Amino acid sequence: MADYRSTGKELRKSPKGMIAGLIALTLLGISGYGVYRTAMGMRALDALPVPGSDTEISVPEISEIGTEPENKIIYSYETTDASEIKNGRLILVNRDYATDDIKDGLVTMFEKKTDSYGLKDTSLKLLEEPLTAFNAMAEAFHTDNNGAKLLVTGAYRTKEDQRKIYSSSLSSKTADGKVTAAMAGFSDYETGCSVSLTVMKDGQYLDLGGDDCENERRWFSAKAAEYGFILRYPEDKTEITGFPYESGHFRYVGAVHALYMQGAGLCLEEYLTKLRDYTYDGTRLTAPDAKGMACEVFFVPVQPDAASVEVPVPADSVYQRSGNNVDGFIVTAETGEPYETSSAE
Repeated sequence: MADYRSTGKELRKSPKGMIAGLIALTLLGISGYGVYRTAMGMRALDALPVPGSDTEISVPEISEIGTEPENKIIYSYETTDASEIKNGRLILVNRDYATDDIKDGLVTMFEKKTDSYGLKDTSLKLLEEPLTAFNAMAEAFHTDNNGAKLLVTGAYRTKEDQRKIYSSSLSSKTADGKVTAAMAGFSDYETGCSVSLTVMKDGQYLDLGGDDCENERRWFSAKAAEYGFILRYPEDKTEITGFPYESGHFRYVGAVHALYMQGAGLCLEEYLTKLRDYTYDGTRLTAPDAKGMACEVFFVPVQPDAASVEVPVPADSVYQRSGNNVDGFIVTAETGEPYETSSAE
C-alpha cells in the first residue's frame, strides 16, 4: 500500500522501448536531468495532502481517456514474490476471491480520528493510507454539509468477525438465493480499505440510502472519488458485484483509480477486468490524479505456477504497485506532466 521509489540501478527497457531508453539515459548523463529532477522532486501518488472540498476536479468521460504517453518514464524491473498479488489497495475480494487476515499495518481509527465523525466502536481499524484519506474526506463532508457528521459503523474485519456475521445472516438471502453476507475470507471489509457509514444529522442516525440523505448521497457521488473512495456495491451493478446495493459501503482504491471508475461508470470488478487490456509492452492507460497530473497505469500478469515475477517500475519516480488478488499486479506511476485530454481509445 506504500509508495515506492526505484533506485534505477537495474535499468532495463522492454524490447519496444530499448532504443528510447538508451537515448534517455545518454541525455540524463549529458544534461544532468537526473539531478534536476531530484532537486525539483517528483510528486508522489496520493502522498501530497488530500485536496480540500473546494478543489475543482475534472473527471474524464470514458471517451476522453488517453493512451500511452511516449517516453515519459524510464522503467527498471523489480523481482517480486508472486504471492504479493494478494496485497494492495486494488485487491478484489468478493464471493469468488478470498483474502487472508491482515497481519501488519492496521491502525485503530480512534487513535487518529478527528471531531468531524464518530465511531460506533473505538476498536475499529483501517490500514493507514485509507484512514488518512478517510479523515480528509470526513472533514470535507462535515464542512460542506452544514455540520452533519459521519458515523463509522464498520471497518476492518477478521475471518472470525466475518464468520459470526455470516452465521447470523443465514436466514437473509438475495433474490437469487445467496446469503446477503459474505463467507469468512470473502468480505470486502477484510481488505482493511473499507468503511460502512451512516449520517448523524439533527440528532438522528440516518441511512445514506434514505430520502432524508439525498443531499449527502449526492455529495459522495461528486466527491468521494477525489479522496480515493468508491461506492463498493452500486445499485445498478448488483449482478456484477454479487452483492445487494449498500449505500454506505465505501472502499478505498486511490484517487487515480476512483476518478477513472467514476468517469467511466465502472464498479471494481469491471475496472480490474478492463485493466488487463493495458500492459507495459502494449498500451498503457493514462489517467489523471486528484491534482490533475497524468499517471500511467498498466497490468502485469502472473502465471499460476510462478514463484516470482519481474515487475516494470519507474526508475526515477515514485510509484505504487498493487496486486489484484487474482492474476497479477497493477502499477500506477505519475509521469510528472499535467494530464491532457487526448483522443478517444
